[in-house]
Amino acid sequence: MRLHQHASLPDPTGRTADLSLDLPVTVGTHQTLMQLQIHRDQHNEAESAAERGWQLRFALNLPDMGEVGAQVTLRAGSVGVMLWATEPAASAALDAEIGALREALAGAGLQPGAVLVRHGEPPAAPAAASGHFVDSRT
Repeated sequence: MRLHQHASLPDPTGRTADLSLDLPVTVGTHQTLMQLQIHRDQHNEAESAAERGWQLRFALNLPDMGEVGAQVTLRAGSVGVMLWATEPAASAALDAEIGALREALAGAGLQPGAVLVRHGEPPAAPAAASGHFVDSRT
């Protein structure tokens, strides 16, 4: 717990810290962990801080669908969604609901950008250094 709290401290270099956590969830009678990552886009000299975007990634293992996940990107009022599933039937089920997802995003006042479904796991997100060090002797 202390290490997790320490890793959540603001970055001493001034960069926005990433948030990564395992969230226990129950789907029906099945309990699983949802791996969740949230981070802000890196600052680009050519854009203002208000133009920077946010990215959320999560994955969980569902009993009838296998492993599924999403990457959601919000930037300047536009939202992009990439859903993925390891099982072909789950990918097809998600793909069948893309239109409803686009409508829900528009209904929430967001401008849908790229909204797509992929089969198989996406490439792993690069692990960012926290900028903090832990004294293992204490």
